[in-house]
Amino acid sequence: MDFGLRIAYLAIFCLPPSTSTIVGRDDDGSVDYFFSYQESSLDGESPWSPWGNWSDCSRDCGGGIAYQRRECLYGTCGGSAVKYRTCNTESCDEGTSDFRNRQCEAFNDVQYNGQVYTWTSVAGLPADTECSLVCKASGHNLTETLSRHVLDGTPCREGSRDMCLNGTCVPIGCDYGFNSTLSLDQCLVCGGDNSSCKLQTRRKISTREVAGLEELWFLPKGSFSIKIVMITGTRSLLGVKLEDGSDGINQRISAPSGYYTVGGVDLEYRRKRKGRPSIFIPGSLDKNFWITVTRMNSRKAGEAPDKVIFQYMTPVYYIWRLTDWSTCSKSCSSGFQEQTWACHDKLTGEVVDESRCQKKKPQEQRRTCNVHPCPPTWSVTWSECSSTCGGGVQEGTVSCKQEGPEGVSYLSQEFCHYPMPDSIQSCNTEPCPQWHITNWTECSRTCGVGVRFRTVECLDSQREVTSGCSLPHPPRETPCLTKVVCIAQRHDPIEYITEGYHHEDLESQPSYSFSNWSSCSVSCGVGKRTRDVACRLFVSHDETFLDIPMSECSYQDMPISEEQCEMPPCGTNMDMTTTRHTESDIADETTTFGMTTSDPTETLNSPSEQYVTGVRLDGIHHIQEDQPQPPRGSHKQGSKSGSRGNKHAESSLSLSFDVDLDSESSFSVDSEYTDEGYGSASTGDQRYVWQQTGFNDCSSSCAGGTQESMIECIDTLNNGVVKDHRCHRSQPMERIRRMCNEQPCPSEWRVLISSECSHTCGRGFRYPRKVICLRVIDERTEDVLPLPDSDCENLPRPQPTSCANFECPPYWVMNMWSSCTEVCGRGTRSRMVKCKQVLGNGQEVERPSTSCPGQPPAETETCNEIDCSPSWLTGEFSECSSTCGPGQRVRAVECVQVLADGSTDMIDSSLCQPETKPTATQPCLMAVCFEPRIVTNSTSYVQNDLEGKIFLTVGQRATMFTKTSLVVRCLVEGLHKPEVQWLKGPIIIPRNNSVRVRAITGGSLKFARLEVIDSGVYTCNAGELSEDFYLTVVPPHQLAPDVERNYLWTLGEWSECTATCDGGIRRRDVLCQHVNSRGIDGFSAPERCAEQGLFKPLDAELCNRHRCSPHWVVSSWSQCSGVVCPGLGIGTKTRDVRCMNSSGVYVSGVACDSVPELIRPSNISRCHTDLCIPKWHHSSWDQCSATCGGGTRKRRVLCMYRNTKKKADTELCMSVTDPPPKFEDCNMDECAVQQSECTDEIRYCSVVLKVNSCDQPHYQRSCCASCSRVANTIK
Repeated sequence: MDFGLRIAYLAIFCLPPSTSTIVGRDDDGSVDYFFSYQESSLDGESPWSPWGNWSDCSRDCGGGIAYQRRECLYGTCGGSAVKYRTCNTESCDEGTSDFRNRQCEAFNDVQYNGQVYTWTSVAGLPADTECSLVCKASGHNLTETLSRHVLDGTPCREGSRDMCLNGTCVPIGCDYGFNSTLSLDQCLVCGGDNSSCKLQTRRKISTREVAGLEELWFLPKGSFSIKIVMITGTRSLLGVKLEDGSDGINQRISAPSGYYTVGGVDLEYRRKRKGRPSIFIPGSLDKNFWITVTRMNSRKAGEAPDKVIFQYMTPVYYIWRLTDWSTCSKSCSSGFQEQTWACHDKLTGEVVDESRCQKKKPQEQRRTCNVHPCPPTWSVTWSECSSTCGGGVQEGTVSCKQEGPEGVSYLSQEFCHYPMPDSIQSCNTEPCPQWHITNWTECSRTCGVGVRFRTVECLDSQREVTSGCSLPHPPRETPCLTKVVCIAQRHDPIEYITEGYHHEDLESQPSYSFSNWSSCSVSCGVGKRTRDVACRLFVSHDETFLDIPMSECSYQDMPISEEQCEMPPCGTNMDMTTTRHTESDIADETTTFGMTTSDPTETLNSPSEQYVTGVRLDGIHHIQEDQPQPPRGSHKQGSKSGSRGNKHAESSLSLSFDVDLDSESSFSVDSEYTDEGYGSASTGDQRYVWQQTGFNDCSSSCAGGTQESMIECIDTLNNGVVKDHRCHRSQPMERIRRMCNEQPCPSEWRVLISSECSHTCGRGFRYPRKVICLRVIDERTEDVLPLPDSDCENLPRPQPTSCANFECPPYWVMNMWSSCTEVCGRGTRSRMVKCKQVLGNGQEVERPSTSCPGQPPAETETCNEIDCSPSWLTGEFSECSSTCGPGQRVRAVECVQVLADGSTDMIDSSLCQPETKPTATQPCLMAVCFEPRIVTNSTSYVQNDLEGKIFLTVGQRATMFTKTSLVVRCLVEGLHKPEVQWLKGPIIIPRNNSVRVRAITGGSLKFARLEVIDSGVYTCNAGELSEDFYLTVVPPHQLAPDVERNYLWTLGEWSECTATCDGGIRRRDVLCQHVNSRGIDGFSAPERCAEQGLFKPLDAELCNRHRCSPHWVVSSWSQCSGVVCPGLGIGTKTRDVRCMNSSGVYVSGVACDSVPELIRPSNISRCHTDLCIPKWHHSSWDQCSATCGGGTRKRRVLCMYRNTKKKADTELCMSVTDPPPKFEDCNMDECAVQQSECTDEIRYCSVVLKVNSCDQPHYQRSCCASCSRVANTIK
């Protein structure tokens, strides 16, 4: 071969001799290359030249090798001659050809065996040739090693960082260091601990039914190591695309398997003909992506939906880091420091909100600090001050104390060096509160008796209002006398005012109200007059009067509503006639403004008796303002001295006025009654005139009210009051208004500011915002005197007033959502939706759903559509492993994750918390087992015919022919899978299939072909149980089938053992006897018994085989006890274990323990007993939580053993039976209303119910029974 210049090119990268070795790595990542000879020096100088410059890198990208050399100048040099380091480790650009392949291509124009080939590199080389340049000729079946070594820096294998150096593969870590062991963790971090990313595993089901594309899952920017597999729906296309849809794969057209680049990200798409399509993206996403599924056609009935499973890693940007230790909490006497965890941004190091750290916050750390004792200090314990104000004195106890980690220690005073503090000090030096009193005001009246006021306040030294002033409290008001007599004066007339019903103060009690009397039904003679009487209630929160049934006022005497009235006799002379009065009129003597009325002649008429121009509605006159009104003398606003209070005698009425009523002088009227009844018009005399008959009640009881004079039409002939129309020709009189009750009012609460109405409809309330205590001095000038709140403390505070008393529009009412049926993995929750409306009285009622606007809100919805944390999933327990007695049940326990769509994925068990893993086993108890025993058969068997195989049972005595196959069963009851062992004498019979006599599975003993030497005693051992099987094997000719079997063996008593220890022999007689119908008939030769197949018992055996040294002697086992229960149904039994010497005397156990060969037998063993089967025990029920209406009661439920009553594990009882209930309902009968506890205290509770006032606290107490019944009805 002639490689020409190309060989010279390769020589550039030749390496030091093969005797050199790579032995180390420097801090800069370079590798030292050592020769095998020793280093020497001359006069202490190094024989090596200085290191040369680094060579060029063997590769431009992808990781190459550079080297540095030095020369050996003299003598024998040792140590490093060449250094190596990696270089140009950045990735190569896309499209760069493979470095190994380029080395093969270098031989394309070099003849090989006289021919030029196109060479390509060969992948997958064995480990011993992976650093050789092995190339393959394209188009030819020719593969050759073109060079023993590839260039330095060539990857040893595809996809590996390991590099070839001098023909040897050198390990390269992820840090590109020689012989580095660092590798990428699952987060692609070199040398990382997998904490910088999180594995996301999902499974999604496509819900699309028709053909088209569905965005199945969002892959956020930064995700990497993405694996996507479609497990069903192979007719659909599995793809990915950018979030904006600008690039993707398998979006509309199916792509073949291969490598693709989507949005600058490399991926591999695989889809075999009948395999599952998959996508693998090893790198990191620098943009947001979608996983997509494109259905090529609509899903058919019964066709499974498309299911996709995928996993990817997401970076963790936030981690927990410990903060610095805090400042010590104390400077001495043992304080503490804390070191907490803070959530940090990994990139910036800044502290961020803790919610960003996904992992659970680690436990805070604490340590003690400054544990040294504090310096001794003075301590003073002060007594109480001798005075609460004005200066007092305190006495103190002075001590020297020192605080240390163990507490406070009191020391001698010499330990405290600085001056001792005073033991007496002043205290409470602030001045005591004092009364601050202003001057008296002027008298509230200028005549008569009035009141003077002043401000009295208790102030502290800061002039703030306080308490604690000395008693008694100085008065705030005092009466005053002006020494001036009040004289009535003239007042201006007032306008005409109509009146209707009048009432007394109801104070929230039903009361009768009545109108004024009507006019008499006749104009002469005897007639009737009437008035309206009603039962009314004042509703305080509405400030209105409510008509209620008359029965509610039955506790009062009802006023009369009809009575007789007498007018002048018909057809008589009016001069001689006086008006007669009814019994209901009340005689009064009144004096007003110098007018004396004595025996008035007629009851004064009320406004309802006057006929004026207007409209009368329900006894109430409504005046038409556009028509002139005559003066009237019966305008009495709530008058008590008018129609109800005045009685007039049948006498003359003389009037005298000391005031000027716009006339020239006082006057008197005495006119004659004419046919017209109006007097003579020509003479100017008038019989009917207007006159003042008194004053109505004062408009206010205090603070200056007004009174108006009452003007009535008077018949001057008899001084009687007549109807107003008779005075229509008389000169009208002006009414007089005067002041009255000018003394200040009592203190009262006054609302200054009220809140807005609490509701816009359906009855709300306005609540007082600012309330002050004041006294009204003068209503006319609105003069008030503010008072301290204490002056009104005994008065009821203003109550809220109702507002917005009209219906609200119907509306939807939604209850709170119920708890989600699942905490994660997609559950459902529900709520109750109703259409309701609030009425004007505040009552909420239910309406049909059609009354509410729009569609009703949803009553159910999905919730918690998030992935669950990995958790353990358990299967059903298996059946009990035992058919009787205690056993065990097992179940599968798997680690799963429930996804947001409700599906469940089985994941690696390491992702679930091991401490919460449920137990996979559970004890169980079946029916009671019998005592362990070996099933035996005490019969004898003699073989008569040559049979192929015979099955017998342990305990039998058998005489068998040679060459017969025999199986001897050893059945053990009461033990779970007992370990059965067969012995012949002291020799254990093996379980070897290659031997003729062997123990087989199931506890049986099998003889392949019996031989005479098989005769003997065979023992079946099962734990502590054992039974024997006696076998005699004879040739077939020794047993004659017709021989009469009338012989038997007779056994004598055993002799004494020939030795007391270390093994002796005892013997007995074994004789063959003939038996006939009369019994035993002498002895016969032993052959006779043998001929009849009778096995000859042993006539000698070993005895006292124990050593002459001390030995253990055991007694029989006791009965099974339940005092100690190591398991379900498992008790214990005991036995005596004693040490006996060679003389048969019991000695201390130390003697036996000193013999190395002796093993002390156990004195306790497990056994089965029902006493160790626990059961549920419960206490008596506690008292019920309610005496009626439904309550609960409870009791204690414990799992306890039957005989000892000791508490057992609850799981043991659960494996036997379910526990009895701990709680139960009780006293479910409805409660009867206790009249003594809840009664109606007032008589009009039915009215309270009608006006829906049970929400008022006052009525809830006074109408307790009625309101309670309504509340129960609503419930």
